[in-house]
Amino acid sequence: MLTEQSENVEPAIGKFAKFQLIDQVIYPYQYLSDVQNNSPIKLVRISPNDADKGFGKDKGLEEKLAGDQFRAFGGFFKKSWRSNDILWGRLDGVNRIVDGLLTSESLKAFSGVVSRQIELEQFSGTQEEKIQEYVKRLVDESFPTETQTEKDELIQDLIKLAQPNTTLAKKELEDFLNKLVNLGHSAILKENLGNVFKDAISEQLEWNQQKIDPTPESNYKYVGGYFDKAVTPLAAAKLAQRFLEDLKGKEKEYFLGEYGVGSETIVKDIPSNILKSLGTRSAIILSYIIESSKTGKRLLRLQSYQLLKQILNIYYFLSQRSSPSSYKTQASPLISALKSLLLFIIGFGVIAYLLNVLPRWAVLTIATLALLWIIKSLLGLLFGRTSK
Repeated sequence: MLTEQSENVEPAIGKFAKFQLIDQVIYPYQYLSDVQNNSPIKLVRISPNDADKGFGKDKGLEEKLAGDQFRAFGGFFKKSWRSNDILWGRLDGVNRIVDGLLTSESLKAFSGVVSRQIELEQFSGTQEEKIQEYVKRLVDESFPTETQTEKDELIQDLIKLAQPNTTLAKKELEDFLNKLVNLGHSAILKENLGNVFKDAISEQLEWNQQKIDPTPESNYKYVGGYFDKAVTPLAAAKLAQRFLEDLKGKEKEYFLGEYGVGSETIVKDIPSNILKSLGTRSAIILSYIIESSKTGKRLLRLQSYQLLKQILNIYYFLSQRSSPSSYKTQASPLISALKSLLLFIIGFGVIAYLLNVLPRWAVLTIATLALLWIIKSLLGLLFGRTSK
């Protein structure tokens, strides 16, 4: 009972006064949706930082996901990063689903489920034999690719839980959940790890850049020759399958020890010529977007903006010369020299244009740098292409 002296009387009176207004809003939803009770809803966050069982133990966001770089746009830079993030999404999803659904209270209902299934399917033998047969079949159907040794530990725990009025202590529950998550992770890994390999291989084939043994520096090397675009997916799938066959039975050890796609970075793990091509292409697209606005129309009338646009186009042209498509065939030194000579002539045309908008000393500096770059390129073409 609330008295006038009670300190809670005013809040209670306030809520009572608002009841009619609140009821007008809530009651129609309850009535139309046929909600039987107002039990609290438990929320479970599915996040890489919360998934700490199985293969995710002691691993944070930085080790799992590569696509979270560049304001979460990193996945657009490499196919293997996207497939890696999908793989970790499944692994962490299993982790959090198990955490959210399997509690000491919910596991008490397992014995009743087993009893109903045994009666429904009419197993033969003693009650203990029926439970063992049902639990073994349940685990075999859930984890068909796992070894019997791994499954036996889980089967023993489930047989124990199938006994009426059985509860697990906190430590036992944690061990049981870890076993379950480990089996689920192992099954997912065998199914999805090949996708990461296949995407990584196909992209390297498209780039004509082969990743060699890990080093602190960028470590992509130019590969002579190329696969036709129609053949690349088949070649990548075959190479990935061969690698998986070599890993058979050792997937977990490889994944926890050597696998590190989630730790790759844009600067270290994408070839510089690919980054240059992506960067200049993005800058040109951005310039078109800017030019379509009111501000862009004013910029188009500025000579300085036109100069920057021309420099950007030239840089894009030069970056395309080092793009993967230019490496598909090894051109002869004579053809390469003629291409460089053509570039040299184009450069002089650009310099003639710049003379109208820049001081002579600035044009001379640009021309000297361009000439030095062309001489360096010619020497590289005549005496052997350097590794990229």
